[in-house]
Amino acid sequence: MDTRLRELERQWRATGSWEDEEAFVLARARETGQPLLREDGLYLSRLEDPADAQGPIPVYYLWLRFSPEGVAGVTTSSGEAELVGEWLALDHPHCSSGKWTQEGARLEFDQADHPGGIGYTISHYRARLRADGSLDVEDKVRPNEDPRPRTYGFQPLPGAGPQGAG
Repeated sequence: MDTRLRELERQWRATGSWEDEEAFVLARARETGQPLLREDGLYLSRLEDPADAQGPIPVYYLWLRFSPEGVAGVTTSSGEAELVGEWLALDHPHCSSGKWTQEGARLEFDQADHPGGIGYTISHYRARLRADGSLDVEDKVRPNEDPRPRTYGFQPLPGAGPQGAG
């Protein structure tokens, strides 16, 4: 790691600001040649459903997948990554998807439920790529939900292609 990159990391860790973290993330990506947004797997966030009060609380995950063509797939499932990866194949008839754009370490993407879904809705999300490789996502459509960003970790999928874009 070069001196400039170490200084950016020190500054970010000292201030804790998003702007300093973004500067570090972008400089590290330039130095290493590694993409910011990964396309070789899925981003996931654990979601417990308290609506099922009769027994153990089932564990669900919110899943995201990004393609090099600028399409984001979104779903909620208790399934394993490999199965969800098949559902989030962007040509799958039940994949809720929309376009994504990236500027620096910031993303925006839309999700439209597939036409055969329960209700056809469109959601808009803003996200930040973090230094640890995670993704902080804000849902800009559901203001009654927790306003804090939800953190998504990354799960690589075997045979999913190159490591990413960005």
